[in-house]
Amino acid sequence: MNRSIRNGRNGFTLLEVIVAIVLAALLGTLLAAVFQKQIVGSHNPVQTLQNSIQTANAMEAICADYDALSTKSSSELSGLAAKVNTFSANYGGYCPTCSGSAATTTVGSLSDSVLVTVTNSKGGTVKHVFTVQSY
Repeated sequence: MNRSIRNGRNGFTLLEVIVAIVLAALLGTLLAAVFQKQIVGSHNPVQTLQNSIQTANAMEAICADYDALSTKSSSELSGLAAKVNTFSANYGGYCPTCSGSAATTTVGSLSDSVLVTVTNSKGGTVKHVFTVQSY
């Protein structure tokens, strides 16, 4: 027969209870730190989505300006590029934290092409190539 049962002692000693409480407190502190990090960071996907929507809206406005060009000639494409290069004045309302740039490029045999890049404050980027269209 066990000695503690013979003496009428059942349960834990005070030292065992204190050790268990200290271990539980340490574990709780570690878990709280992990969960706090996750809770604080939980808004990041929402903010990323909002930034992406603003970037897409700005590019959509640039595409609408391109569609509104009457002849889509080389000179009109240069005008669109100049408008994009002054992004905040022309498209800042669509994405206040974005920047835009336009550079002349060659796509295959199309030498009159402009690569437009819109970048948001979190590094998200949207690119689109506009070309001179001849019918």
